[in-house]
Amino acid sequence: MNTIKLLKRTVLIALFSFVMVSCATVQTGMQSVQLGMSKQEVIKKLGSDYQVASMVQTDQGGLEILRFPDYKVVEAGTPGVLVGYYTLHFLDGKLVETHYDDAYMHPGFDRPVYPR
Repeated sequence: MNTIKLLKRTVLIALFSFVMVSCATVQTGMQSVQLGMSKQEVIKKLGSDYQVASMVQTDQGGLEILRFPDYKVVEAGTPGVLVGYYTLHFLDGKLVETHYDDAYMHPGFDRPVYPR
């Protein structure tokens, strides 16, 4: 009986730790991102949870814009809440610009409305 309780507790702690680490990955990863890094290097640091916001050919080269969601854990054991996006601009596969956009909240709702 005690073995089952211990096993359940261990699984819950491991799951909680995984959620906490997953939600903090992009935020802590951004601290190690630098201009001039390749797209592959950035994805290796931030993970593959991103959207391609735009792709365009310019006079300077191919411009690709990626958006990485930023989640905040409000209550332990619950999914993170989207609080914003890290937007990264790559010119010919090299990082040339970054910025942060807050997630927009729709009045009267507790969940974010994704910017378009």
